[in-house]
Amino acid sequence: MRKGKAPIVPCKYIDWEYFERMNDPFFNQAIAKCKEFGFYDIMGFRYDWNEEILAQFHSSLFYDARQIAFFWNTEGVKYGVDYMTFSRLLGLGSEDEKRDPIHVEHQLKPSQLPALFYNPILAEAGNASTLQPFYYTMNQFFRTTIDAKDGDATALRYFACNLLARIMPGGRPFSIMDFIWNELRRTMNDPQKFLPSAPYIMYMIERVTKVTFPKDCKHAALHLRPRFGDAPHAPPLYADATRNPRFDPAPSYSGPSSSRRGHHDSFIKRALKSIFCMCKTATQEINENRRDIIEIKSHLGLPADPYHELPEFDDPFAEWDAADEAATAAAHAPLPRPRQRTRAPTRSRRSPSRGQEIFDEEEEIEEEAPPNYREIPDSDEDEDTSDEDAQDDDE
Repeated sequence: MRKGKAPIVPCKYIDWEYFERMNDPFFNQAIAKCKEFGFYDIMGFRYDWNEEILAQFHSSLFYDARQIAFFWNTEGVKYGVDYMTFSRLLGLGSEDEKRDPIHVEHQLKPSQLPALFYNPILAEAGNASTLQPFYYTMNQFFRTTIDAKDGDATALRYFACNLLARIMPGGRPFSIMDFIWNELRRTMNDPQKFLPSAPYIMYMIERVTKVTFPKDCKHAALHLRPRFGDAPHAPPLYADATRNPRFDPAPSYSGPSSSRRGHHDSFIKRALKSIFCMCKTATQEINENRRDIIEIKSHLGLPADPYHELPEFDDPFAEWDAADEAATAAAHAPLPRPRQRTRAPTRSRRSPSRGQEIFDEEEEIEEEAPPNYREIPDSDEDEDTSDEDAQDDDE
């Protein structure tokens, strides 16, 4: 088998020291839950594997229901392991045997567990990236260890929701060995499913065969970044309050106002619009499906139940957008220019009369003219006025 082509899921182990050092409240909650449910040791188990040996195991795997055992070939030799032996090799004791199995349950859908998500509406899409921080962390722990999966990391497939349901408030622990065992059985029946639990299987093979094989695949550690407990906050209504002033143009009487800049890009508005569009689309699809069902029943002569179509949603953002555009247009309108006033050559320094408006605050204010002040006309050359000044003093 060529290098890199073995159908093996790349598993990771949980670096508990890393998550404990982070001291994040959601990581701490996940660590406590793993200790409570018995996940701590098995998820932190680290063991590299040999890709060729696991490929031989995967291609020759056979299950004997009478003996409750797996059989396979390693380098041409047949080996087998039963349920209890495999469980003991992984350090899963009698307490794990008493716990509930997962695979006897129906596979849950994300829409059945809206409490897992930031918003119940997001449960319809079932995107793992919208899970609340604690459940997001636990889902990452599951999908890289005991429920290792390859492919889309945002998809909640197979029994992923069943595992998350068990760690919800009031949930009961489940049998880890039973879950790993039945995932191996499902791998045999589904040719498109890659081999999970690579480090656990490699460890078991070396203990059963009593042969230590060279390892060419490293069991890497899982490191996650902390996630905030709430959805991101919307930016402030007046973006100038937080914008760096270095990037703002200088204010001008004819320049556009920036007081509402960024309002259209607020997170809250985009999130609400997204939810509205999703609800509107779902309503249209439901109405269309019901009309099709009624038409088919009528064509077949079957009784059709009366159905009142769901009302069409009016766009709740139309008025908001109109008001926002009007405010933006008003803010961008040019301000009135200051009135041009004819000023006398000399002016007394008096305060403006009550109610008078000063439009140009930067306009220079002339000082009060001294007694016997005479204005000298400008000339091309400077004139000596010392004699005239002396004459004025004598007078």
